[in-house]
Amino acid sequence: MLVMPKFEYVAPADVREASRLLLEADGKGFLLGGGTDLLVSVKQRVIVPSLVVSSRRLDELKGIRHVEGEGLYVGPATRLHQLYESPVVRATYPLIALAASVVGGNLHQHMGTVGGNLCLDTRCWYYNQTKFWRESYGLCFKQGGDACYVARGGQLCVAAYQGDTAAAFAAMQARLTIAGPRGDRQAPLTDLYSGDGKTPFTLRPGEIIAQVFVPEPTQPWKVFYKKYRQRGTIDFPLAAVAGALLLAADGRRCLDARVVLTGVHTQPVVAERAIAILKGNELTEEIIQEAGAAAAKQAHPAKTTHDTPQHRKRMIAVLVQEGIREVLGQPASPSAA
Repeated sequence: MLVMPKFEYVAPADVREASRLLLEADGKGFLLGGGTDLLVSVKQRVIVPSLVVSSRRLDELKGIRHVEGEGLYVGPATRLHQLYESPVVRATYPLIALAASVVGGNLHQHMGTVGGNLCLDTRCWYYNQTKFWRESYGLCFKQGGDACYVARGGQLCVAAYQGDTAAAFAAMQARLTIAGPRGDRQAPLTDLYSGDGKTPFTLRPGEIIAQVFVPEPTQPWKVFYKKYRQRGTIDFPLAAVAGALLLAADGRRCLDARVVLTGVHTQPVVAERAIAILKGNELTEEIIQEAGAAAAKQAHPAKTTHDTPQHRKRMIAVLVQEGIREVLGQPASPSAA
């Protein structure tokens, strides 16, 4: 049985106090949302905090607010199920609702928060293990060691980012308000991710995501979220794609496209090559195949989980192609999984 280590627990009443506490903890403080990932890591001694700061009393970080003609404001302490159950999110921001609806299982969605999913720690076969297992094998870069057991000889941690909602928010061009000791700052959601599996986020000491803003769509985007995982629920994405297509009146020519990958790199990846192929072209089967292949080329999965990198890369192509066909109302082809 895994026993929780001792740490100090605080539930401040405002964001500034939470920020101050995290700053003073000097890297040993962690913000607790739903705890569906953090508390597992603490039990495994993957994370050993001296302080856990709860968001349960931070009402300013909760809730969903829609301003017509402007956009959607989402508090990072909002539960994931509230996203896909919200009528306005389902109607106006369906891609975000789709991604939230497939995070983990139902219990995860009712406990887990938006901010927690956006800030999901990168994961690896050699990292997300018990302390006993890790010490018997040897510490990797992410654990403070001097080796990577996935990319042997490499100098960077390749642990995979496997959050679902980040790809959807990124495709809808979300922006963040980040609160910290020096006040608030604004940043595109994509700037949250460093690309380094060891320290995957660009948040500065004491900083907290205070709000997620999604601009209101001015065009009728057709969207899809496709996720490959071993089981139909609970699992993190081994590969996933968030897509949005703006179609011409004929329903065949693509005027604009957004495609973001997750689960196959140390951060969400904007599939720029696939987007370039789709934009301005009629969505023939040839173009669909080319777009899938281009997206797969930008996927760089490593051996961080039980499935092979080659198969996860191949699945990116399949997911992109199936998503586009779904938008076009075409029947799905047999799965390549």
